[in-house]
Amino acid sequence: MARWSRSPVVAIVALGVALGLCWLPTHWAGGADHVPPLWPLVPVLLAARRFGIVGAVVGAVLGGLISGPLTAANVGLGTAQNASDWLLRLGFFVMIAIVSGALFGNLKSEGERHRAARRESEGMASLLDADVQERKRLEDKLRELAFRDRLTGLANRAL
Repeated sequence: MARWSRSPVVAIVALGVALGLCWLPTHWAGGADHVPPLWPLVPVLLAARRFGIVGAVVGAVLGGLISGPLTAANVGLGTAQNASDWLLRLGFFVMIAIVSGALFGNLKSEGERHRAARRESEGMASLLDADVQERKRLEDKLRELAFRDRLTGLANRAL
């Protein structure tokens, strides 16, 4: 299952289905005059997370077209939206896509930097642990040499 979730093809299909489903709430509510068709922002943000700025912009353009000329202003009357309304919305979607793609990209690079620093600190901790263990071993050896005869192993001082 994990292999499927990492597949870009599966992600693209899922985002396409999500964009298609975003059309339904506005249509069911009666059109863009009744409810602003902003649902495509959800797949746009998901595309920004999965594919970065380019994927988010593609999702934003598709979302803008779905919520624009493909969505009626009033479903009952069958009237189309004004071009200025849906073009402004499309521009807003693209702006959100660029900003969110940049933010997710920054988060990804910071996460990679954090993981590298954590690996390095874990390596340093294991080196420090090995150094402490070696020091304890040498202290025990010195204690043994100080209080026991090396040849017989018998106590040579008061223990």
